[in-house]
Amino acid sequence: MSPESDPIALRWYRRAQIDEAARVVREDTEAGLLSQLDLALALSTFLFRGAEGSYWYHDAWMEAWYRFDGRDWMLAQGGPPQELEGLDGLAVPPEPISPPQDTDATMVAAVASPVQALVAAQAEVREAYRVGWIASTDAEALLGQSVLIDHDGRVWTVGATSGTWYCDDGTGWVQRPAPPDPDSLARIRPPAGPCPSCGAALEGSTTCPACGTAVPPELEGLSENAYINAVRALLSQVGALPESLTAPWAPPAGYPNIELPRITRRAPLVAADRPVRCPACGTELRSGVRFCGQCGSAIETAHGERS
Repeated sequence: MSPESDPIALRWYRRAQIDEAARVVREDTEAGLLSQLDLALALSTFLFRGAEGSYWYHDAWMEAWYRFDGRDWMLAQGGPPQELEGLDGLAVPPEPISPPQDTDATMVAAVASPVQALVAAQAEVREAYRVGWIASTDAEALLGQSVLIDHDGRVWTVGATSGTWYCDDGTGWVQRPAPPDPDSLARIRPPAGPCPSCGAALEGSTTCPACGTAVPPELEGLSENAYINAVRALLSQVGALPESLTAPWAPPAGYPNIELPRITRRAPLVAADRPVRCPACGTELRSGVRFCGQCGSAIETAHGERS
């Protein structure tokens, strides 16, 4: 699988979080803080997917839920599931659905074989995504860094959804019936020294925090040819996984109930280019100023308060 050029970041939310995000949109709209474009963009983010694959839409203004039945959007009578997957970045900071199970991958790594440690570490990342702690793009980046390398320079990892083992010898991921023999694995250490491209400190990362250059880790116990093969395989798999963590995000086209004229009749939408003028002298002012630069008069805020 090749890495996506522009992956979609998804996150799991609770119903309570979605309701809170909708409340923020309603209050900002009623206060006249959103332009029509801002409101349309805000409403479009309330699209979600249930664990079984059904798509849901929350009309944040009317507080109604819709479900796509395969042909059309239908008003949902019973409401959606309590946990839904949606686009990362609602109006309120997402909170975890519940604490992830403490598999303590660090402790496992200290006492178990590299194979067991990798399985535990990846399970911890998948659980962190499932409970809403991290977005899908962050989880997949962590999974992509969790690999094993054998003495022949081949890269091993576990499928994000099936738990199947995969091996890549530089030509692509291939399923394997069993994990690698722990005795055949090389020791992997974070790269030391500065980034070869810009000279910035790598801070133990295989991706330079300053310029984004991929830097291979240090490998012990490999021949020169095996080392070259391993580095080639690692660099070819940067950002790529044998299995995607999430199903493709493919919601139906259009939204069931975004009607800006209906909302405009009930709430004062601020025009994006509406000039602000001083009520005393009429001087045109920059949006957000508290006092007129010409006469010094206080300017009313969007809530009708004087500065």
